[in-house]
Amino acid sequence: MSNSYYKDLPRIRPISDYLNKEEANEKIKIVIEKLKQFQSSQNWEVISLNSVTTYINQFSDDLQPIALDFITHIELYDRDLLVNKIRDILKKIKENNKKIGIAFLGNQTDSASLFPYYLRDKIDIDRENVFLSDLSDNLLRQSDKIIIYDDNINSGLQLINILAELLG
Repeated sequence: MSNSYYKDLPRIRPISDYLNKEEANEKIKIVIEKLKQFQSSQNWEVISLNSVTTYINQFSDDLQPIALDFITHIELYDRDLLVNKIRDILKKIKENNKKIGIAFLGNQTDSASLFPYYLRDKIDIDRENVFLSDLSDNLLRQSDKIIIYDDNINSGLQLINILAELLG
C-alpha cells in the first residue's frame, strides 16, 4: 500500500521499522521522562509512548532517527526556570563583549513574543550585551551567538519550517 494513503492520517500510519527498534524505544522513554510534566492548553493531552511514536512516525523513514534525536534535547521549563536557564547559558557563552541574541520562534503575534517583556525585568540586557527579538535576519547579523526558545512546541512543524526557511 502506498504511503500517500496515510499522508493526512498520521495517527493510523503503520509504525516504521525504526520505531520498533530498541534504540528508538530508549530514546522515546527519554523524551517521555523529560516532558512528563507537560500540560496541553486543554489539560487532557499528555506525552505518552503513543504520542511520541505518532509524532516521529509522521516523518519519512530516513528522517525519523534525526527527528527523534532532535526531540531528546527538548527541555521543559516554567517561566522562572527558563529565565534561570537563559542566565546559565549566558554565563557559559559569555565572551569578550560578544553580542548575544535571544530569539523566540514565530511571529510578533505569537505567545512566545510576550516572554521578552518578562525577561527584560529579570536580566540586565545592556550589561549582558543581549538583543531580544524574533528570529530575523537583523538579529542574525547583530549577534555573535543566538539562544532560541519557544513557549510551546506542539507538532514541531513551526520549528521545522522556521529553521528550514533560515537554512534555505
